[in-house]
Amino acid sequence: MESLSATQLFPHGLRICATFVAVDKLPKPYRILVADDEPALLSSIEDILTDSGYQVLTARDGLEALQVLETQPIDVILSDISMPRMDGLELLRIARERWPAIPRILLTGNMLDDYIGRFLCEKVSCVLVKNVPFPVKEILNSLDALLHRDMSWIDQTFRSASERGIKRLLQPEDIGIALDEVAERLPAHRKKPLRLVLQELLTNAMFYGARNENGAQKENWEHHFVLPEEQAIELEWIEDSEKVGICVRDKGGKLDGDTILHWLERQTRKDELGIPIGALDIHGRGLFFSRIFSDRLIVNIRKGLQTEVLSVNWKETPPVGQKPLLIFQT
Repeated sequence: MESLSATQLFPHGLRICATFVAVDKLPKPYRILVADDEPALLSSIEDILTDSGYQVLTARDGLEALQVLETQPIDVILSDISMPRMDGLELLRIARERWPAIPRILLTGNMLDDYIGRFLCEKVSCVLVKNVPFPVKEILNSLDALLHRDMSWIDQTFRSASERGIKRLLQPEDIGIALDEVAERLPAHRKKPLRLVLQELLTNAMFYGARNENGAQKENWEHHFVLPEEQAIELEWIEDSEKVGICVRDKGGKLDGDTILHWLERQTRKDELGIPIGALDIHGRGLFFSRIFSDRLIVNIRKGLQTEVLSVNWKETPPVGQKPLLIFQT
C-alpha cells in the first residue's frame, strides 16, 4: 500500500485533531518514542501526543530509534513498519530482546494480512492502521491500555452508555439463553453474523477459558457441568448513540497473544492453490470469524487472571479502512 501523506491522513488539518484529543487532557508523565520516516506525519503524531499530555521523542527510522532507546527511558514505542535502514518490525524485535518491559505498538498503512506471520515471529500484537481519517482515538486508547495495565476496554470505548447490562453464565445451557436475549439488542442488519461471533466467544470462554478443554478433542468434551460461582463467564452488553458492544470475560486468563496470532495466520496464509492453510481446522477459526464479523475486536488478557474479548459494532456505517489488530497482554 502506498504511503499516505499527513495531508491525506488529516484532511481537515491537524488543529481539529489536536482540539479533539485535548478535551480529555490529563497530566501523564509518560515518555513515548515515535518512529516514522515521513517528517510531516511524525510531526503531526508528536503534536497529538503532546497535546494529550505525553512527553514525546521522535526518530526517522529504526536505527535512530535505537539510539534514543539507548540513552533515554521510554514507556511505549510507537513505530511505523516501512522505514529506511531498519524497518519497524526489526526495531521492535531488537527492543523486545533488549528492553522487554517496554510495550510496543506498530502503526502502518500496509495490508495487515500480509504481515500476520511476521507479527507472530516478532510477538507484536498491537497494530494500528493509518486509515483516513487518522485513528487518533485508537492510538490514545491503546497507549492508555498499555500504560494502565488493568484497564477494561469496554470503559475506554463506551464513554457515555445509554444502556448497559451484564449476565453470568455457569453452564453450557446458559449460552443459548444468553444468545437469544442479547441478539435482540444487536443491529438488525448485523444480527446473524454477530450472533455467530457471540456464540464463538461464549463457547471459547466456557470450554477453553474456564474448563481448559482440548480444542482438538471436541468429541470428548463434557457438556453437563456447572461452573463454580467464582469461575462464572461474564457477558456484558453496552450501547451508546452510535455503536453496540458485546464483551465476554472468563477468569482463566489462559489465552495469549501468540495463540491468537497463530490461528489468525493460519486463516490468512494461503497454500499454492490460494486456499487458507487453516481452512479445514476444527479449532481456532472462531477467533478469525470474530475478527472478520466485528467492526473492532479487542482482546485484553491478564495472564492467569482474566481474558476479556470485546466486539464493537457500529449501528450504521463503521469506520472506513482496515481494522486494527488489538491484543493487549499483561
